[in-house]
Amino acid sequence: MIARTAFLFLLFSFSFSLNAQKRAPASLEWGPEYNEPSNTFATKLIGLRPNGFYVLREKILSNPEARQRAWVEFYDREMNMKKRVEQELKYKGKKRDFEDVIFLGGQLYLLTSFNNSAKKKNYLFKQKISMKSLIPSKKLEMICETEARNKEVEGTFDFHISKDSSHLLLYNQLPYKKNEPERFGFRVFDQNFDLAWEKDIVLPFPDNQFTVEDYQVDDKGNVHLLGVLYKDGSKWRRRGNPTYQYIILSYSQNGEKEEEFRIDLADRFITDLTFRVAKNGELICSGFYSERGTYGIKGAFYMRLDPVTREVKNRNSQPFEFDFLTEFMSERNKKKARDAERKNNAKRRAELYDYSLDELILRSDGGAVLVAEQYYVQQEYYDTNPYGFYPYGYGYGY
Repeated sequence: MIARTAFLFLLFSFSFSLNAQKRAPASLEWGPEYNEPSNTFATKLIGLRPNGFYVLREKILSNPEARQRAWVEFYDREMNMKKRVEQELKYKGKKRDFEDVIFLGGQLYLLTSFNNSAKKKNYLFKQKISMKSLIPSKKLEMICETEARNKEVEGTFDFHISKDSSHLLLYNQLPYKKNEPERFGFRVFDQNFDLAWEKDIVLPFPDNQFTVEDYQVDDKGNVHLLGVLYKDGSKWRRRGNPTYQYIILSYSQNGEKEEEFRIDLADRFITDLTFRVAKNGELICSGFYSERGTYGIKGAFYMRLDPVTREVKNRNSQPFEFDFLTEFMSERNKKKARDAERKNNAKRRAELYDYSLDELILRSDGGAVLVAEQYYVQQEYYDTNPYGFYPYGYGYGY
């Protein structure tokens, strides 16, 4: 058996100037221990109130055909659970698919969908949830319908709420032909869940050259989409010089104005990137860079982009310390890395590998926290088969 099982979480804190790597000051309070209901897990924090917070709990599905179940839980400020209510997913005897529970403008909403295979359409519905009883209203309101020739591929919905909970982005994929630009439907709602604007978007790149990574809606209802453009159309990252570029597409003025921003670090390779929208509307981009190519991590970078003036502000990068980069190396490899540093040999300098950027958290003091984790692959061989057939398998972990 061959196994590589290193496991590590990264937590980095940066100020705007990125002068040093610091630890973010924080206080931590633990609530009482709970026994979770079997075959369920808490999937997200829905929203905060002065007297407590709401949590979404879902059933662990053993297969795609298993019946969905979802609960809303309320905890007080001392993290004591005060109420848990299962959400009804049937309407007039028909089963609906659970989509999400959101907290918009100080109100809880249950979002569900229904696929009409005869009409080849998918419908999205909203229901208010009582803030006290946690029971959804009997009033069901359709807020979107989309084509869905195959509901597993088309007609799916996704959501994003602005930082101040004043706008909701409803994002759904529309049918398109292979190797043609992807099409999406954008619907932006205000804090009262009234439609602010909607538009069908055609991406400016063919499907085989562009991958959508993330999307955000800001406090003014503008939509920003992060994607990767692959120059050779392969959607694969190759060792050596990168064949891709990160791009942000912004849609403002109710979707009528479209802007494209290409993110680069001049002579360094961006190996992972994410972004968030700051309170002033600027786009905060941060991630990892390499001096070798497309797989390693030498350090972190940070930049602020003004989508109105197109000005890039505070473009900074910070290499990780040598001891941090070589912490899990053998003494032999650490010596090679130290020799490479002394000889200024960029191709042999120490870098990190197999890390995934998970989260970018904007701090109230203007800084940012990057959270990443290392993943590993476990490869197993079995040589006990008397017939000479040796099966093997791969396992992936974080």
